[in-house]
Amino acid sequence: MRKKSKKKRNSSIHIITILFAAVCIAYIFRYFAYKVEVEMVKYDSMENTIATQGVLIKNEWSMALPAGTAADYKANEGDRVSTGKQILKISKGDGADENISLKIDKINERIEEIKKAEVNNDFFAADKKKIDANIQDSVNEIKTVTKSGDFSKLEEAKSELAANVYKKSLIAGTDSFSGQNIEQLMSEKAALEEIQKNNLNIIYARSSGLVSYELDGYEAVLKPEGIQELKTSSISEIINAITEKSSKKNKEKIEGVKIVDNFEWYIASIIPKGILTKDDIGKTILVRFKDINNSVVSGTLKHFNEGDENGSLIVVKTDEQLKDFQRIRIANVEIITKHEEGLIIPKKCIVEKEGITGIYIERSGMVRFVPIKISILDEKEALVNNLDKDDKGYSSKNYILKPFDRVITTINKVKENQMLPGAF
Repeated sequence: MRKKSKKKRNSSIHIITILFAAVCIAYIFRYFAYKVEVEMVKYDSMENTIATQGVLIKNEWSMALPAGTAADYKANEGDRVSTGKQILKISKGDGADENISLKIDKINERIEEIKKAEVNNDFFAADKKKIDANIQDSVNEIKTVTKSGDFSKLEEAKSELAANVYKKSLIAGTDSFSGQNIEQLMSEKAALEEIQKNNLNIIYARSSGLVSYELDGYEAVLKPEGIQELKTSSISEIINAITEKSSKKNKEKIEGVKIVDNFEWYIASIIPKGILTKDDIGKTILVRFKDINNSVVSGTLKHFNEGDENGSLIVVKTDEQLKDFQRIRIANVEIITKHEEGLIIPKKCIVEKEGITGIYIERSGMVRFVPIKISILDEKEALVNNLDKDDKGYSSKNYILKPFDRVITTINKVKENQMLPGAF
């Protein structure tokens, strides 16, 4: 009798153990199979950005100087000066005239060498004849002033020559015997002759702005008044030319001084097609300079060109300050087309329900559907807003999304008005 009772008790224990294990397995299976995952809604900022390169366009007065020019005094790089301020005093020691004469002879030899080389560059070809004529007029003007002895117009004529020389450097620039083109050499020669014959060794600022001694040959080409004529092809060529030049170990340096207007300047960039249109002209655009401590300047879209298969051209106008911008021609930038603060949610939690965009949230243990409108979207997150009265799907009965709400990310495991497990 006792043996039979004992067997019965053992059998019951086994059955209870099996049932308990089955229940545990069922709960474990349900937990992993039907587990609902959530993330908190956060309030933060988000932006749409385009990584590209920017070409800086400025109002610049520039003046070429003879190679190796020494100075008794010069304003510092980046100094802010007013119109008429002395910025450079050229040193003229013993034997200066003899050294200058030798340099002029050497320049003449270089010019003859370069003339023997055939140079064919169609960049801005339509302006070539006009620029050639302007250069010759400036050279003739310098000669006339020199002969007359009236030096009041000499500075102006020389500056005009330098401006046209730099403009044509994009048309006829080439690596040659000296790494310089004929027009640059003519400018250097004119400046040497001026110092030699007229004893003009003090240079004054022709406009107010920042002083810089880093010339790149684009000072008179990339001018604000020429922005409307810019295209993607011309900006691409400029970026490629400067990049190639900067990669050379023994790159030639243009010697001179310039004054850069720091109160109004422009950034030209190529962006993918379809992001902005002509209708966006006047829109606020932010530009982040990646290599300048991620500095951000705010501006307005001044010019838009539809462009070609390589992208569209935009030009942003700004009046904000940027450290050392007088030395920069191209920069790695991010064009920020949209920047907002708002509610941030995971992109994966967004659903479509009866043609309305929304999300599922946990509210008092129940699954609730909240209609939303997406303002900014990237690969992982979205900045969203609650619907307004004029938005599709708006109802006064809609649930409102708030910071710290629990957004359901496992959207395939829930449905609206479902009661969530107690473990939730």
